[in-house]
Amino acid sequence: MYYGNLVGAAVEAEAPSWTTLGVSTGGVVVDIRPSGIEIGMREYEKIVENQHLSLRNTAVKISEAIYSHLKEQFKIKPVGMRMRTQGFSSFGTLFLLQADDFYSDKIEEIYAFLNQEKNKTTAIDWSFVLMAASNDLDESAMVSDGYILSYAERR
Repeated sequence: MYYGNLVGAAVEAEAPSWTTLGVSTGGVVVDIRPSGIEIGMREYEKIVENQHLSLRNTAVKISEAIYSHLKEQFKIKPVGMRMRTQGFSSFGTLFLLQADDFYSDKIEEIYAFLNQEKNKTTAIDWSFVLMAASNDLDESAMVSDGYILSYAERR
C-alpha cells in the first residue's frame, strides 16, 4: 500500500502508533488527558463546594438575624432553630417557638415580617417554617425532613 512519501515510510518501518489514551509510543505510555481531567474535576468540585458553603453561610446569617429580631422586636423567646439545604442555593429554616407565642396574636405579624424578609432575600432562595415546640417533638422526624443544622445561641 502506498500512503505518500513521509507517511508511507513511517508505516513501512512500523513506527510506534499515536492514539489518544494509554497506548505505547516508543516504549513510553502517554496518559495525559485522564489526569488533567481528574485535576480539573477536583478543582471544579472545590469551587462548587466553596460557593455552596458561602451561600449556606449567607442563609445562616439571615436566619440568625431573624432569630435575634424575633426576640427583640416581637418579645418572644424562640426555643430553637434548625436549617436544611434544599438545593445548591436553596435553604430552609425552621423556627421553634414556645406554644404560647405560636398560638398568640403575634403570629400573624411574625409571618408578615418573615414573608417580607424572604422577599428581600435575593442572594439565595430562602424559606421558613414556624412550629410550636412541645415535649413530644420528634428530633428524628426533623432530621429526616433535612433539618440537620441545629442553632445554639452563643452566650
